[in-house]
Amino acid sequence: MKKSTGGIAAEESRANHLTIVFWIVVYMACSSMMLIVNKLAIHFMKAPSAILLCQLGSNAVAVKLAAVIGLIELDSFSMKHVKPFSIVAMAFLSTLFTNIKTLQYANVETFIVFRACTPLALSLLDYIFLGRHLPDVRSLVCLFGLLAGAAGYVLTDKGFEVKGYFWVGMWFLVFLFDMIYLKHAASTVEVKSNWTRVFYSNLLPCLPLIFMGVGANEGQDIVW
Repeated sequence: MKKSTGGIAAEESRANHLTIVFWIVVYMACSSMMLIVNKLAIHFMKAPSAILLCQLGSNAVAVKLAAVIGLIELDSFSMKHVKPFSIVAMAFLSTLFTNIKTLQYANVETFIVFRACTPLALSLLDYIFLGRHLPDVRSLVCLFGLLAGAAGYVLTDKGFEVKGYFWVGMWFLVFLFDMIYLKHAASTVEVKSNWTRVFYSNLLPCLPLIFMGVGANEGQDIVW
């Protein structure tokens, strides 16, 4: 007995929702684990530029190797991609650097609270700069609930440290710019696949990270 068109559409919709939920869970798991790993790395190594250089450099190499052996599709290296993705890469680097400096001077809970507030600001910036719809009333109630919780945390934070809150504030501003510009670049720069964006976002920050590490004399803080 053949299924009706409505039944097939319902199954496809259900499968699509399950796929979305799966990748949300994967993203949450990876993001939370990276937060803990970076906190431990900066605690023991105290060299943020060197840590980021290892992470981004290894990511770029892994993507390139995957393209060479045919696992993924990657655009050939081109200056027409370097220019627009340079801004993306620098914004991405700034986000990661302020992230890891936040973890150096503040606890993980402080960063998580501020990170939870980004959807409210992003939804407003999406509306202003990208012409997207504002969240509905139910979503706004949830977002403002997150904001109220963040405000309560800051007011009662016994481990309050000015330097830690300075860096998390810088991260918040840079992260918002990174997200908005990344969406703009994704819709205006033509590439064969998203792996090209991943490759440039990880490769281009490596050179400035070397100079940042040398300029900050991080070598003396690294204990092998």
